[in-house]
Amino acid sequence: MSTLNSKADNNNDNDIYDLPDLEESERELSERITNRLITTLPKHRASLQIGHPTLCKLPTHTIQAYKQLVSYLKDHDLTDPSTTEITIDYYCGKGLSTLKSFSNASPNSCIIGIDRSEHRLSSIASSSLPFTSPSSLLSFSHSPSSNSHIIFLRADIPTFIHLLDNYKDFKPASNRIYYPNPYPKSRLYTRRFYGMKCWAVLGEGNMGPVEVRSNWWTLISQVKSSWENFGGKVTVQEVKGTDDAMTHFERKYLKKGVKCWKAMLMVKFYGEEVKGMYVGRKYQHSSDSGWDLHFPSAVTVAAGETKIIDLRISIDARDREGAETAFWITPRSSIYKTPLRMANSVGLIDKGYRGTLKVVVDNIKGEEYTIEKGERLFQVVGKDLKPWDWESVETLDETERGDGGFGSTGSGVVTK
Repeated sequence: MSTLNSKADNNNDNDIYDLPDLEESERELSERITNRLITTLPKHRASLQIGHPTLCKLPTHTIQAYKQLVSYLKDHDLTDPSTTEITIDYYCGKGLSTLKSFSNASPNSCIIGIDRSEHRLSSIASSSLPFTSPSSLLSFSHSPSSNSHIIFLRADIPTFIHLLDNYKDFKPASNRIYYPNPYPKSRLYTRRFYGMKCWAVLGEGNMGPVEVRSNWWTLISQVKSSWENFGGKVTVQEVKGTDDAMTHFERKYLKKGVKCWKAMLMVKFYGEEVKGMYVGRKYQHSSDSGWDLHFPSAVTVAAGETKIIDLRISIDARDREGAETAFWITPRSSIYKTPLRMANSVGLIDKGYRGTLKVVVDNIKGEEYTIEKGERLFQVVGKDLKPWDWESVETLDETERGDGGFGSTGSGVVTK
C-alpha cells in the first residue's frame, strides 16, 4: 500500500502537510516498534486481572463513572446484546462523532462517548439534544421514538476498559477510536493507545469490532500489525468526503487535502449461527489467499443432480485503496474427496453484487451426497491473490446491481 500519508495529529495548522512514502529509516523504526509491541502485548494481557499489583490503584472517579454507567444501562434494560446494540466511542473529545453516530443509529441502540476531559465534554451542552446530567461524570439523552440512548462519560479510558473486561457487565457491539493522540516520538510508543495494556483487550476482538481513524499512516500500520498479532483481521481504507467527517480533526484535515485513514472484506451474515462459523475460527492463516466459505446447513445432493445452494452471507469486497472490487469463488482442493463439482468451474462475483453468495454444484457420481453443516468446499479469492481482511457488518452499501443473481446483468430481471 504505497500511498501518501500525513504527519501526526496536531492542533497547529502549519504542522499539517503530506509526506511521501516512508523512508527506509522510518520504516525500520516502525518495524522495530511493531516488534516490541508483539513482545509486550502478551505480557500486558497477563497483568489485566483485577487485583494484579499494577491495577491496585485505579482512579476513583473512573470506578464511580463505570458504576453509574452500568446502573443506567441496567435501569433501562440495555445490557442484553440481543435487544440493544451498544457502540463505544473512545476519546470522543467534544462529542461530534458520538452525536453523529447517534443521529444515524438504528432503533434500540445505545451510543456511549468517553473522554477524560471535563472541558471537552462540556461542549455537548451546545447540542440540540436535551441532556440530563445526574452527576459530573455522566450525561445522557433518550429518543423515545427510536428507543435509542446517547451517553457521555468522563473517565480514564484504559481503566474503563480494564473494568469492563473484568466485570463484563455488558458487551459493546462495536468500538471506535477516532484521531487519538499519536505520541509521534518513538520513545513514547507505549503511550499510544495500542501500546497500552487496554489494547490487549480490544485487540483480541472479544469486545466487538474496533474501527480506528487517523491521519498518520505509521499509527494505522502499527495498529494493523499489532491487531494481526492477536489473530485479528483488519483492512485499511482512505476516508473521503468532508460532509461525512466524524470529528473536528477529520473535517479540518480533509478540507486541507490531508489524507486520513480508517483501519477496519465487509461481510453481512444472515443469522448468528452462520456468523459463528466465521468469527474466531482458528484454521484460517493470515497468509491464505483463499477465504473459506461454510455451508450454513446440511444439504443433500441427489445422484446426477445440479443444485444451487445459498451460503447466507453477502460480501462488499474492497481493494487496498478502499474501491469496490470483483472477486472469485473457486473450489477448495478438498472437494476432490466428494462426488461434487462446481457447475460453472469458477464464479465471478461482480463488484456491485450485494445479494447472498450462492454456489452451483453437480453430483457427478451415482449416489447421493450430503454436505454437512459448516463444511468448507469453496473459497473466496481476490483478483490480486492477496490474503483477505474482513469485518462483520449489519448492512452493505447499496449499488445499481444490488442483489441481482445468476444471469441478471443486462436482463432487467433479479433472481433469488
